[in-house]
Formats: sequence, C-alpha cells, structure tokens
Amino acid sequence: MVPINKFKNDGIYAIGSSAKDVTGSCLYVKWRGHHILIECGMYQSNDILQAYNVNKNMFANVPMNKIEAIIICHFHGDHQNLLPLCWKLGFGGKVFMTQETYNISKDMMLNSASIVESDAKYLSNKFHRKYTPLYDGWDVATVFDFVVPIKDYNTDIVINDNMSFKFHHNTHCIGASSISLTLRDDTLVKRVYYSSDLGAIKCQNHFVSNYDFGEYEKYYDVAFIESTYGDGKRDSKRKRSKDLEILDTIIRETVDDGGKVIIPSFAAVRTQEIMYSLYSLYHNDDNFKTQILVDSPLAKAVCADYRRSLYGSDLGVWESVLQWDKIKFVNSKDQSLKYIDSEDSAIVIGSSGFCTNGRIVEWLKNYLDDENSSLVFVGYVGGDDSYLAHKIKNADSGKMISVNGKWVENNIRIHALQTFSSHANCKDLVEIGSNLNCGKIVLHHGSDAAKQNLKDRLECAYYKKSKSTKVVIANQGMFVKL
Repeated sequence: MVPINKFKNDGIYAIGSSAKDVTGSCLYVKWRGHHILIECGMYQSNDILQAYNVNKNMFANVPMNKIEAIIICHFHGDHQNLLPLCWKLGFGGKVFMTQETYNISKDMMLNSASIVESDAKYLSNKFHRKYTPLYDGWDVATVFDFVVPIKDYNTDIVINDNMSFKFHHNTHCIGASSISLTLRDDTLVKRVYYSSDLGAIKCQNHFVSNYDFGEYEKYYDVAFIESTYGDGKRDSKRKRSKDLEILDTIIRETVDDGGKVIIPSFAAVRTQEIMYSLYSLYHNDDNFKTQILVDSPLAKAVCADYRRSLYGSDLGVWESVLQWDKIKFVNSKDQSLKYIDSEDSAIVIGSSGFCTNGRIVEWLKNYLDDENSSLVFVGYVGGDDSYLAHKIKNADSGKMISVNGKWVENNIRIHALQTFSSHANCKDLVEIGSNLNCGKIVLHHGSDAAKQNLKDRLECAYYKKSKSTKVVIANQGMFVKL
C-alpha cells in the first residue's frame, strides 16, 4: 500500500471513498507518464460538513492538469458529480461517457450544482465562516465542452499511445457500462476490468437491454468489482410481476380508503421505471381514475432526456407513458403544496429516495400520521437512521418521528418492494466475478460486511472452478501495482 499523497509508481490508486463505502467512486491510473481517472464520483452523506470536506480534498496532490482523460461509466452522482470540480482544479482533457449517459448527465450535474451551492450557504451560516461552493452551474456547462459521447459499446477508444479502453454494457441503468482498460508499453500489455455499478444479469427493469459480459474470455491482471449487495441479504427470487401485484393491491386498497400512495423515488431511472410500471398496470383500465403526480423537477427533466436516449419500440412505449392522461408533472413548489392540501386520493412519486431532501419531505410531514395512506419504498433506503427513509421503514407503528423539524406519529401503512433495485444481488456478483479470467479481484463500493461475504463466496466459487484468482478487499489509499 502507498499513501494516497505519494503517487510515485505506475499503477492504480483508490482515491475515492468507494474503497471503503458505497459512494464516491474514483480510481487514479498512472502509466508510463500518462494519467487518467476512472470516474470522479461525489461522496454523499447526510453529514453536510463531512461530505464537503471529503469532496473538497478528494483530489489532494493529484496532478489534475496532467489528467488526460476521465472515463464516466454512468450518470449517478456518486460516479460523476465531481467532474466540474476536476475542471476547476485544472483538468482540461477529454471526458468519455456513453451517448445515453451524456444525454442525462448534464441535468443530473446541474441539479447537483444547486445542492452544492445550497450546502455551502448552509455551512457558512452555521459556522459563521465562508464555505465556497465546490462548483456551480457555469462550471457544469463549461466542463461539458470536454465530453466525448460514445455511441458504440465494445469498440476500442484510444486515449493515447499507451492507453485504450472499451465500454461494455451492463444493466445498472440506461447507458450504464463497465470498462476494460488496456495499458501498454514497448514490452508489456496490462489489462484492467472495472465494473462500476452492476445491474442484475437477468434485469427486470424496462428500457435496459440484456447484460453484456464483455471480453470475459481475455485475461485481466486486475478487476475492480462493486459489492453493494455482497452481503447476500437481497438475493430474493421474487419476480417483478409479483411486486406489481402487490403494488396494485396497495393502490386499490389505499384509494378505496381515501388515502394517498406515496412513493419516494430517485429522480433518475427509478421514477421512470415506476411510471412505466403504473402505465403497464392501468392504461387499459377504464375504471382507473387516480391521478399520478410526479413531484420532482429533476425527474421531469430526466423524463425528457429519456426521449433522446431511447430508440425504436422502447421510445414508442415511453412516448405513450408520457402522453398518458393520468400522469401529471408538478412544476412548482406552490403547486406541490396545493396537491398536498387536496383531499383527493393520488399516487405521488417524489424525490428523493432516501427522503432526506426534495419535495417528498413535505409529503411525509403531512401524511406520515395518516393511517389511510400508504408509503411504498422501491429500493435502498440508506444504511442507518441518519436517512429518514431508513428511520421510517424500521420504526414501530405509532412512533414519533421528526420530519424536517416537525414531530409526526408514524401511522402510515409501510411497504417495501425489492425488485426495482438497480444493483446486482450477491448471487449475480458471484457469477459475474467468478466468470472473469483474472489474477486479482479488488472488491470496493460496499460495506465491510458486504465485501467480506462476497470475498468468501467468490473464493469458494474459484475453488470449485480450480482458479487461483486472489480476492482483495479495497481500502482507502490502496495502491495496485501493475
């Protein structure tokens, strides 16, 4: 291991927080005088000061003016949202991402810029000192001048004479990819696989094509594999059709009781998947009269981005979803408050999925104590009670919960549907990892328990396949020599 402030040797440095957590993905690759980053994800936390400091110092001692390229594998903030900061610190190279990722990334980063500026203002007021925003909307717009959108997967992309890579499609979300990186000099060739976030091998989400195992027949010197669900707790065999049956029952019972169905959802991918699912359930049902409120400006923007990212029959289906008269986008905060005050039943899709910010907080403040309404979680709710979603999901009925400073009794009907997750479960991670032909696998982007359990399972799988692959658990500052 080499301390992260001493980038002396050629190899890969795990400078991002994903080396020890589930957020902030970033690898720094140094090879024969060339420098690149694989992703530049933002560290996300409910501790605003901690997150600010971690992100501000993420690239300490990285020669940002020497970075020739940054490879972005998908548009989630913990994988790309420090890109504008890289520009502010001197980056002037190329940014590579898939075409679909490009279509959605800018809206995601502009939303992040507004949050970054709000956080800096909050910290300045709280601690009575100046906290400068990490970046702003102008920085986002400027750095996109450096983006090179790539339309084709499995195609060699040359960075320089010693480095090239390929995008390989995976099912984490629309436009998501893993990469294979080739490093060479006059006598050596080294190959690196980087999974980024992985979706299920047999994906149940719409608008995402089948998983591409990429060039698994080739040898990799080292592979970096995510381990978010490596603890094995989410290896459910439930199919999406069953979750849709459950969701239908929840909606019909709640509407009959005059309540509201509230669905906290991430603005990108999850919201669009829920919209499609509701459309598939009810668009041919003449008796379905309930309004579906999409209460998130970012979700509305991403819905428009989908129009530029889908093709053929998928685009036709998505246009039908957007034209369905039961779906209404809530444009302003005042309009949102009017719907909150309305006594009419409704299905509400609001961000954020963790319920820590966004308009969903106001909905919960007003309906958490309503025993006739339902709260439906459709994915990860955070790892502890610092996330409001986690606190609500795991609280006893009737417990008082603080929602944005207001104490509310937890009487709402709580449900959780797991098949909408965009991460591969442990079983799929083992299959993906054990099929790789490589000398070493580094597990990152997961809790300590998840990484350890996945390590044990992978080692068992390698033993059965008579493979000698070494499995290593990542830690912050780890150095992998090539």
